[in-house]
Amino acid sequence: MVWFMRIISLIRYELIELRRKPIVIIVGILFLFGLQQVLWAGKIDNSFNLGLVTFLKNYWLPINLIYIPLLIIFSDIGASDTEVFKIINIKPVNRFASKVCASLIITGLILFVTLITLILVGWICNVPFKYFLYQSSLALINCSLSLFTIMGLGLLIGKFIKIDIIKYILILLLFMGINNFYKNTNVLAPLYHIDMVQSTFELISTGSVFKSHIIIYTLIIILSLILLYIGEGEGKKGLISVKSIICTVVVIGIISLIILNTKKFEPVEYSVATDNIGILYDENKENNDGFNILEYDMKININKEFKNDCNIKIEVVNDNLSTIKLKLFNKLEVTELSLNNKDISFERDGDNIIINRDTYDRTLNINIKYKGIINTFGEREGKKYFSNSSSIFLADYFEWYPKGEYRGYDKKYSLNIIKSGNKKIYSNLNSTSAGKYEGRDKEIFLVMGNIEEKKYDNHTYVGNIELIDSREKVEVVNSIFNEDEISMLNEKTNIIFTPRSDKQYLVRNIYKDYVLIGELDFQNKIYRN
Repeated sequence: MVWFMRIISLIRYELIELRRKPIVIIVGILFLFGLQQVLWAGKIDNSFNLGLVTFLKNYWLPINLIYIPLLIIFSDIGASDTEVFKIINIKPVNRFASKVCASLIITGLILFVTLITLILVGWICNVPFKYFLYQSSLALINCSLSLFTIMGLGLLIGKFIKIDIIKYILILLLFMGINNFYKNTNVLAPLYHIDMVQSTFELISTGSVFKSHIIIYTLIIILSLILLYIGEGEGKKGLISVKSIICTVVVIGIISLIILNTKKFEPVEYSVATDNIGILYDENKENNDGFNILEYDMKININKEFKNDCNIKIEVVNDNLSTIKLKLFNKLEVTELSLNNKDISFERDGDNIIINRDTYDRTLNINIKYKGIINTFGEREGKKYFSNSSSIFLADYFEWYPKGEYRGYDKKYSLNIIKSGNKKIYSNLNSTSAGKYEGRDKEIFLVMGNIEEKKYDNHTYVGNIELIDSREKVEVVNSIFNEDEISMLNEKTNIIFTPRSDKQYLVRNIYKDYVLIGELDFQNKIYRN
């Protein structure tokens, strides 16, 4: 037990030395300032409003503010190597353990404060426990990953960089690479992972990018600690030892492969020249396509990628029609296409699929197999249409399945959806069995995520629980709409709160008995009641 007591003594020494430094007070001041700013962000119209989702949206700020002072603190711990240790012959493994444990105490204290803060905010906001657990766990994962990474890199810098000016320059450069103040999201940076475009519907996508982000920084943490351990045992030459080189090359190789594999999941901008949703679904508009779509039969797989085996039944109304033009989101790759069970040539021009009609049958069966990533945002509208293993929003004019130019008539839809997890998918189609949906409508939507449903009177509301958890909050929504929109809402049984998805239309009336409302993201007005 002598070794254990020596480690305890070393930990005490590190913490006592730390208490004497003003940098500790700076960490506390910056963290509290960051919290104040996050809370202040809930102020609107001179009224203080607090929602858990709006709080978590900005919680990266206090964590980012303490990156630099924490790096300095951990680098000082990593550099600790007094003559006393050498005289009493402290083993390298004991020095390594003491530095890591002392750093973990500091990190654990910050995480404890974070946890208490989240509990208080959740209690004040009176949110359901399951909802709180989901949202706060993502924040804690982010905080833990950020702090542990800062700890590992700080210890490593302190161990091997002995010239102060170089150390501080390196810390500053590191901060510039991992902070959230000016960076959009990507796989590696910033360190605190948030979606580039967020909504109350989905703050953080828990799909492939988030998982890759966790894996990458976990590898960086492990590598930092391994190099620190080697360095404690071999002194200054530890960093350039064979073992260090091998570990570094392996980790960098793995990280590179992960980055290359996940770059495709980054969000892309999606916009239309004009929001023509009213024209597209106008029943009185003349159909110039030369054909009518009668029926869709889709086999959809929603996991890492969106995949669809789509059968389309078409009735030709123009005998002179030589080509059939369908529209499909250009990021979705067509892998197979056949007409009446025969492979046929086609052209792809942006969102357009142009199929050569080589038969004069009036009824055609087109099969299109395609796959790709759906993760879009608007120039000013925020998060738009997306599909991943944890959340889905596919609706309106967005061409996530092949569509004609004119859409103002009912079609028959049959969907078989394969997905992981047990989250419920909401749709204007009828759910006939697990994963199967059928019905007729002009258009279809699919909605899934960390959302719930509430019933008030004759209406069913679906969305973020903080928007719909009381009758009073739902009634606040009515103040946003004009008389015509209110009348429309009263006629519908189901009201879905979705991410912001269009430019001009607050309420879309293209679904039977369903209304999608996409203008409430982060509007603190809703939390006032």
